[in-house]
Amino acid sequence: MKGGSILVRHAALIEHFHTFTDPCPAAHILVTEEGEIVAVNIAAQKLSGLERDTCNGKKLSDFVSDRPDDLLQYLHVCARNRRPMPGAISWRQTGNGPHEYRCQGFVIEPHSSDSTALVIIHCETKDVAGNKFIALNRKMEELEAAYHKLASHAEVLKSEIARRMQVEEEQRALEKQMHHVQKLESLGIMAGGIAHDFNNMLMAVLGNADLALADLEPWSPVRPFIEEIEKVSRRAADLCRQMLAYSGRGKFVVKTVNLSDLLLDMAGMLEISVSKKAVLKFNCPENLPPIDSDPSQLRQIIMNLVINASEAIGNRSGVITVSTGAVECDRAYLAATFLDENLAEGLYTYLEVADTGHGMDRETKAKLFDPFFTTKFTGRGLGMSAVLGIVRGHKGGIKVYSEPGRGTAIKLLFPAVPDALPGDMHEGPAGDGKWQGKGTVLLVDDDETVRAVGRQMLERLGFNVLTANDGSQGVAAYREHTAEIDLVLLDLTMPHMDGEETFREMRRISAEVRVILSSGYNEQDVTQRFAGKGLAGFIQKPYTLEPLRDTIQKAFEKTSRPPG
Repeated sequence: MKGGSILVRHAALIEHFHTFTDPCPAAHILVTEEGEIVAVNIAAQKLSGLERDTCNGKKLSDFVSDRPDDLLQYLHVCARNRRPMPGAISWRQTGNGPHEYRCQGFVIEPHSSDSTALVIIHCETKDVAGNKFIALNRKMEELEAAYHKLASHAEVLKSEIARRMQVEEEQRALEKQMHHVQKLESLGIMAGGIAHDFNNMLMAVLGNADLALADLEPWSPVRPFIEEIEKVSRRAADLCRQMLAYSGRGKFVVKTVNLSDLLLDMAGMLEISVSKKAVLKFNCPENLPPIDSDPSQLRQIIMNLVINASEAIGNRSGVITVSTGAVECDRAYLAATFLDENLAEGLYTYLEVADTGHGMDRETKAKLFDPFFTTKFTGRGLGMSAVLGIVRGHKGGIKVYSEPGRGTAIKLLFPAVPDALPGDMHEGPAGDGKWQGKGTVLLVDDDETVRAVGRQMLERLGFNVLTANDGSQGVAAYREHTAEIDLVLLDLTMPHMDGEETFREMRRISAEVRVILSSGYNEQDVTQRFAGKGLAGFIQKPYTLEPLRDTIQKAFEKTSRPPG
């Protein structure tokens, strides 16, 4: 490497060399490992007779008495070691003869593919400042090495910082989603608990009203008042079902359903439910993969979404498009659903309701599924939160697309059943209302009002009735009267010993025990929990006389042992 190019390449380094060494009384020479002088400090100029402006590129061997080969060997050793190397140099001072000095040489820039190594030679003196300067130079060497190491890893550090920022952003998004999930889960638990307790109270109101109507003559002056009580009670029971739907524990009667067929069956009802200025369009392909679902729950959410779309359009002209289809969903697609609760990848059948209404801002979208949230002046019911609960209960997901002024599209995803055929969507025939039972029924429920009205209904159906106010008493009563008890009407949710444990204990007493479970929670959960365990039937609270008659009749028809 030529001296001129060294000056250009290491100008900053040479400047630092003079800044730190010129004030020092000890001689310092900056050379290449081939012995070319790059710079000298003031003390070295005096010692060797060199001039700063003319020394660059000259050979150090021209100014010392040492053999050139020995000098080069010493410089090579210095260049390849990370610590100061001791040595000796004999200078040729003009008119004074040679003077030998102890020295230390240390590399300040290592050898590279396009650059020779640079070595500082420090000629030692007894001067304290010079000794301190050696330590300072050593520190400079360490700092210089650290700087080069950091510089070589700059790109790696940038990449790592970017990766960590992305991870932190994803973590914040996940924490936000989990917070929302936990909030909805807490609200769902609360809603389910309230609905359960409220159903027990409605059981007394609706049950007694039903019994009173059965005893009243058609012309009785009090009959309209009792009918109004029954009507309002049923509306309250419907609100309870919405609360249970929000909690994901509503009553599901699962069938294999074709969404396109179901939607087209509702077309007439939907068209009369929307604003006269809204145009309702359907995009429903045939041969759609069916889903396992409750048709009545699907009708509820379709009607809810279409009415919401109509209200979003308001008094302006607009279009509501209801579409069905199938989509193969991977993890990335499902991760963007509301809410992604580890939904399984695979084929999903979807229902989408899109409108050209006013759309939603980010704040409104964030509250869309909160119970009782509404953008209308007065909101009633659970609305979109019930839709969320129903979809969650079906192991599905929801995607929401909306922008202010650009409308809204809500897509519901349901796991498809590709190899299934759509099943019958109609309920089986109900009883004729004339069937009467006989024998003894054990009624187990922790709510006194439910026991009271339940006893009256069972007696009306022709049964003798024993009652127990919790699971432990129920097991004791069944153990004492096993031979005479034909059926047990058992509440699922009780303190101390719940219905599941009570049923298990009764089965230990007699494997032939005939049990109908009663609960405000959904039938699907109950039947899954008791699958293959010999459960005779299920009835959801609040119930009236005729549903109870039908359930008990079917329970006796399922088993060979007749009542009584």
